[in-house]
Amino acid sequence: MKTFKILLTGIALSLATINSASAGFVSLDEFTGPMTSLHVAPGTPMASVTDQAPTIAGTLLGGFRDITINYLGGGVGSNGDAQIAFDGSVGYFIHTQGGSGSKAQTTIKYDSQAGGGLGVSFAGMSGIEVGVIESDAGMAWQFMLIDANGKKATAVALTPDVVMTGTAVPFYTAFADFMFDSGFDLSDIYSFQLVSNFDADGAADLFPKAALDVTLDYIRVIPEPASLALLGAGLFGLCLARRRKSV
Repeated sequence: MKTFKILLTGIALSLATINSASAGFVSLDEFTGPMTSLHVAPGTPMASVTDQAPTIAGTLLGGFRDITINYLGGGVGSNGDAQIAFDGSVGYFIHTQGGSGSKAQTTIKYDSQAGGGLGVSFAGMSGIEVGVIESDAGMAWQFMLIDANGKKATAVALTPDVVMTGTAVPFYTAFADFMFDSGFDLSDIYSFQLVSNFDADGAADLFPKAALDVTLDYIRVIPEPASLALLGAGLFGLCLARRRKSV
């Protein structure tokens, strides 16, 4: 009975830890705010804009997005159009219009136009989570962090091939998988950048693809995954039970 009670205590502790972790994320972008849209086509291969929404700084880190979209090829005329858009609730990355095979690469950078960068700490966090609502094919994403001293940390990851759930599916990239410049400081982040349809120098599956439609719900920096907290708390309870039994 005592062992059972101790294990229950371990489970309760793990659940409390999970709730704490869920509430401890740092929101980079919840894609709320006014509508913004950028289009590119063969005649205008690049477009960029600063999307300012300081009134929703709580759901858009720094209050600004620097958005760039590059046309990479495919499609003809109006059918070669590609788009990145935010409708006030989700973010759309649409790399084909009119059913053609156009390719594009989009970049969103968060660095606060007010000066001084983001000035946020990601120390003690485990990685970046992107909520994917829809994706009709997998594509490569590059994540880049720059600290206050200009040091960089980068990672490239591949989204799930197909997501058609209508609700956000977490796409997680751990900081342990990033490549860090020597002396990089996670406690003083100047900017964060996300590149979709990234070209990773011809690596398998990590190259720009055509005819992509992707919808995102959020981008967050999160604490340690809940599964690790559950395992740790469970093992703690088990060890404590065995120790008391042997006394």
